[in-house]
Amino acid sequence: NKMPENRIQFRMVTNAGSILEDEAQRGLAHFCEHMAFNGIEGLPHNQMIDTLQKNGIEFGRGINAYTSFDETVYYVEMPADNPEMVTMGLTILNGWCGGLLFDPDELEAERGVIHEEWRGNLGAGERLREKTWPTMLNHSKYAERLPIGLESVIMGFKRDDIVRFYKDWYRPDLQAIVIVGDLNVDEMEARVKDIFGKHAKPVNPKARPSFGIPDNNEPLVTIATDKEATSTSILLFWKHRKPAVGTVGDYRQSLLRQITSTMIDERFNELNEKPESPFMSSGAGYSGFIGRENDVFMGNISPKEGRIEEATEKVLTEIYRAVQNGFTQTELDRVKEDILDGYRKSAKEANKTQSNSLADEYTRNYLEGEVIPGIMKEYSYAKE
Repeated sequence: NKMPENRIQFRMVTNAGSILEDEAQRGLAHFCEHMAFNGIEGLPHNQMIDTLQKNGIEFGRGINAYTSFDETVYYVEMPADNPEMVTMGLTILNGWCGGLLFDPDELEAERGVIHEEWRGNLGAGERLREKTWPTMLNHSKYAERLPIGLESVIMGFKRDDIVRFYKDWYRPDLQAIVIVGDLNVDEMEARVKDIFGKHAKPVNPKARPSFGIPDNNEPLVTIATDKEATSTSILLFWKHRKPAVGTVGDYRQSLLRQITSTMIDERFNELNEKPESPFMSSGAGYSGFIGRENDVFMGNISPKEGRIEEATEKVLTEIYRAVQNGFTQTELDRVKEDILDGYRKSAKEANKTQSNSLADEYTRNYLEGEVIPGIMKEYSYAKE
């Protein structure tokens, strides 16, 4: 892919995150991510970051990572016209895959960095989350495995605890290499096979479990207050199993969800503009959710002061009005045309697609099974 020109994005995607931690490791998936920038085989201590910075690649923009409940994703972007830096990109991916050093001095220094990050999360938002998430997530494991972890673990874990997490979950059968950019595909593929083919799957590896959020028949409700909260927010979730993907029929269903969400949201946009509306803003539609097994239909309300019950009733009434009576042909035609127009524009500008956008799709394909027929095929299916 030629956009941006003369750049190659290297990614290492690990199908492992904080949901896999045991009690002694709460926060260590995220700590592992930090240690990936503090010494790998061939580039100990700060050599990786120092070399990159000397070549104009800044931490946070040209190289970074994130840790979530179910995955950890790393990337570095290199100039395509510098063979040494292209080789270094592969070296860095290789080190992330299986060569983190966990130098004891670097570990101790990083404790303070992560502790400050943990402290930065304290406040009204975090206190409200602690009160609401166990109910929202129906007391599933996701409610107990926020990636930032526990202060007691961050400040007190032993080196063996984090090495054990790394060895258990950073392994070839749970990893993918994604490389997109201004490159010769055949040459790069051969180099990838040569380098990463040497990583052996462990004998009798730990099973990688999948976690869901339990269903409930009766509504689950939680109300949380905090003296430092600056506004009121109401969230409504209708959980359902994540829909199937892979067939044209599945794609059609995804378009129906998109159309439905857009039509409902447009109704709320009209309500939001009315002076007598009981909310400052509101909306509803299909959305992803925490974890791999569930999606939601979601309502989001910011009520005006003293009008919480009225705002909630108004939103629920509007949603169930759509459930019972559907939509008008005019609404449907307008939204279909808007969606098709978006596909037309994307198809017309396909050659301007950024490499990180393609890398995002490949990442989701590996982690979640998202199909990627390409924008031209998608446009064709959407028209049909």
